[in-house]
Amino acid sequence: MQVPRLNELKGWRERLGITQMKAATSIGITQSYLARIESGSANPGYKLILKLSDYYAQIEGMPEDTVENKFHKGVDSVEPHETLERAASLMKWKGYSQLPVIKGGQNTGSVTEAMLSAKIHGVGRDIAMKMAVSDVMGTPFAEVDERSPLSLAAAMLKHTSLVLVKKGHRYEGVLTRSDLL
Repeated sequence: MQVPRLNELKGWRERLGITQMKAATSIGITQSYLARIESGSANPGYKLILKLSDYYAQIEGMPEDTVENKFHKGVDSVEPHETLERAASLMKWKGYSQLPVIKGGQNTGSVTEAMLSAKIHGVGRDIAMKMAVSDVMGTPFAEVDERSPLSLAAAMLKHTSLVLVKKGHRYEGVLTRSDLL
């Protein structure tokens, strides 16, 4: 293997999606020393550069993680005709901040705490709680197959707070940002 130049190491690490802390710990140096190497203010020895290169090459050759082992099994949802009171109760009971709206096995929308709060403040709690979910629901959450690369789901989660996970045509669970921590 050709040993990379020092100015190439940072880009290589970033392309692999590895933090400085993870890379440094994996090869037995401190994160601050790796930061100095990447910025050009430290001059590491050949063996350390080779060790770092070997680590990145090993990561590069590994199969990418899939969504399969990261998501929460089971999908709690509401239907469009159900009341906001039902949605609010389910969210409160389960500790959720959002729910998918599913009708006939199809992902038709979403409902969030923010949507519920806005409706309550707009028309009052008594009226809002009797309204149908369809009166406030937003766009459906993104969907991904359980065998999809985790990096795909992570990219989706930059734009949404929840991704529905499917196996074939069936919803198997959900993946949220906290699942990637």
